[in-house]
Amino acid sequence: MSSLFYPDLGLMLDSKTSPLLDLLGPGCGHIPEDPGYQGAGCSPPWGVVDGLTLQAGLIDLGGFWDFITYWLRGGSTSYVGWLMLLHDGLPSVMLVYELDWACSILVVHEDGRLSLKHKLIGHRKPVSMVAWSPDDCQLLTCGTEEVVRRWDASTGTCLNVYEKAAFSLISCGWFPDGKQLFSGVTDRSICIWDLEGTEIESWKGRLKSMASDMAITKDHQRIISMYKENVIMLLDRETKTDKLIQEEQTITSFTLSHDNNFLLVNLTNQEIHLWSIKDDPRLVKRYKGHKRSRFLIRSCFGGIEQAFIASGSEDSQVYIWHRNSGNLVEVLPGHSSAVNCVSWNPTNPHMLASASDDYTIRIWGLSKDNLKCYETHSNGVAHCNGNSK
Repeated sequence: MSSLFYPDLGLMLDSKTSPLLDLLGPGCGHIPEDPGYQGAGCSPPWGVVDGLTLQAGLIDLGGFWDFITYWLRGGSTSYVGWLMLLHDGLPSVMLVYELDWACSILVVHEDGRLSLKHKLIGHRKPVSMVAWSPDDCQLLTCGTEEVVRRWDASTGTCLNVYEKAAFSLISCGWFPDGKQLFSGVTDRSICIWDLEGTEIESWKGRLKSMASDMAITKDHQRIISMYKENVIMLLDRETKTDKLIQEEQTITSFTLSHDNNFLLVNLTNQEIHLWSIKDDPRLVKRYKGHKRSRFLIRSCFGGIEQAFIASGSEDSQVYIWHRNSGNLVEVLPGHSSAVNCVSWNPTNPHMLASASDDYTIRIWGLSKDNLKCYETHSNGVAHCNGNSK
């Protein structure tokens, strides 16, 4: 059997396999869904830290791709709500939201062990958004219509609290230089702060809905924000003018590409749209196949030069499309509940993470043997294990 090789992604894809980053090393065998089981040849690392059970197991699907699973057991008091990989691609730091309004930083070590680095306590409402600083040394968390807190990622210390009199903050993000931050406010304004908490700029009355997802381009020139439920606003800070992306359906979330030229927009009609925003906004591609009816499902760019699109789904699977063609190239099974977010490693195009309501985080990618296999091929098609055509 031959497998297609996409050079711009660096992954082998065929209809019968699924991906694995071989963090626990070769020969770990199959580990069933019971996190207490220790498979032949390997013992899943685990521990209990502050009431949160951390456990890992390697799932060998017998193909080019497998995955490593981390079980996060905290009873009814915790759930996986957001997951992000660091900008430098360290494997990896993740965020877990908890119903006690705390936010946990989890670290995956090089040998596959998972540990709880810090538990960030201070919010009085559930955390709705997180953002790592460009140098990965600090972290912003935003409570649901509450305040934004800035944390030292190495110590877990709260460095500052950002709030606005008589109103609440509903989103947060960093400027590319890490010296300022921005936030959406319940009065439908956009605020820019310095690190000490001084409000240095405010855009009042520009929004018709309370902004949730927000982004800013690398040149600090354009702020991208929800304008109303089916419209995204591209606000030029210098000219004080804006351009609008208008969809027919309600927008649930959006993601800015690394080159700042494209916007990935998730919609309630189970479609993901790719918009070019370099000049006048233009719809260039639609992605279909994933399931969404009730929950907030997030998608992301990934692969070399972000040539692929990945998304969670309510049918417990991860979906991957080729960005330029729009073709659905892989559906990854493994989770047992809705997959609410995915995060592609920004420095390792072979590593993808997913978080689910089944209390697991899964790390997907190629095993080391198959990594060596496709690296020897550059003609667009790879043939491994003696198979050829």
